[in-house]
Amino acid sequence: MKLYEYEGKEIFKLVGIPVPRGVVTDKPIKWDGKAIVKSQILEGGRGKKGLVRVTEDVYNTILELQKLGVSKFLVEEYIPHYREIYLSCLIGAIQDSFANCNISVDLDLFNGGIIEYI
Repeated sequence: MKLYEYEGKEIFKLVGIPVPRGVVTDKPIKWDGKAIVKSQILEGGRGKKGLVRVTEDVYNTILELQKLGVSKFLVEEYIPHYREIYLSCLIGAIQDSFANCNISVDLDLFNGGIIEYI
């Protein structure tokens, strides 16, 4: 099963995990203040591909991303931070059950793009 980011955050909310205030949209919207516009596509590396943008102009940012072929967006309040942690889990079965989880800290801003695995 693959989930868009907004779908995962809906599940988080159901179990009481706090998530930033946001909306899902397929068209440009007006937004007061700084926000993050996150293209909703089922692949990694969206930030490095320029598909996640911090902006004061959500409406025009969505217009720009639509020109790149993106059709769905998660717009969230901007929360200042100094690092991000990414979590991905793969659970499946071959002969026996297995689970594989990776947590990585993207240190692009701190040490030239090296990904640190914990």
